[in-house]
Amino acid sequence: MVERYGREVFEFLDNFIRVSIPYNIQLNKKVTDKVTDKVAHKVADNINPTQQKIIQLINSNSNITIEVIAEELKLNDSGVRKNIKILKEFGLLERVGSTKSGHWKVNI
Repeated sequence: MVERYGREVFEFLDNFIRVSIPYNIQLNKKVTDKVTDKVAHKVADNINPTQQKIIQLINSNSNITIEVIAEELKLNDSGVRKNIKILKEFGLLERVGSTKSGHWKVNI
């Protein structure tokens, strides 16, 4: 698989490996937009208000720390970490780089 598609098709994450195999099928834009909207609404229905606020804070500052998020939301660090873990599991949030020098990336 590496020989055919290259190493860039593999993305190694904390709990799984994502493999993105390119294809040449042209989909109707209306169909893809409808599917994207349905998936976004389904995920949005499953996140709570605290998780929505975390996403808003990270959107406004991708370098924000867990401590600052906790202070803004009046939560303890472990509460913020738990909600961030859920957002990561939904694929809505990821940490790019190290804990100290990295930044957050929102996948919406």
